[in-house]
Amino acid sequence: MSYKLEHRKEKQRLAQAKYRERNREKINAQARERYVANPKKHIEAVQSSRAKHYDEYIEYSRKYESDNRVVRRVKTKRYLDNNPHKRTEFDLKKKVRLEQATVQWANEDMIAKVYKLRHRLNEIAGYVKYHVDHIIPLRGKKVSGLHVENNLRILLAKENLSKNNRYEVIV
Repeated sequence: MSYKLEHRKEKQRLAQAKYRERNREKINAQARERYVANPKKHIEAVQSSRAKHYDEYIEYSRKYESDNRVVRRVKTKRYLDNNPHKRTEFDLKKKVRLEQATVQWANEDMIAKVYKLRHRLNEIAGYVKYHVDHIIPLRGKKVSGLHVENNLRILLAKENLSKNNRYEVIV
């Protein structure tokens, strides 16, 4: 690309950014109207865009989360305080998923030992520092694991939270 074309595109991008900044309310109102008129179309467009730009979206989300950790915790706590039924619903869904992923041949004693060890480690640390992680996640996109003793490991909470529901084969 030539320098002139790059320069023109950059000027155009800056002008658009200024316009969006000056007319934020108007743009948001128009977006709300479009959503109300056809919510299904809006949702499909968002999903399509996320799929197309997945890596950028994940990078942005992680950066936003780390930059706004305290604010997000406060908002989440306020939301759950105002909507206790949502916390109950979330906990119930998690319990059901765990029950569905547990097979009859799972060694309940070994699973309990893993959780007890994690509990002891957190007591020694004095705060929640460790999580029990499912190596193959229970709800992964490409693969779903089971709640059995050989699919569990103890990880630092930070590592487990950054892993999310991903499963990466290390060769």
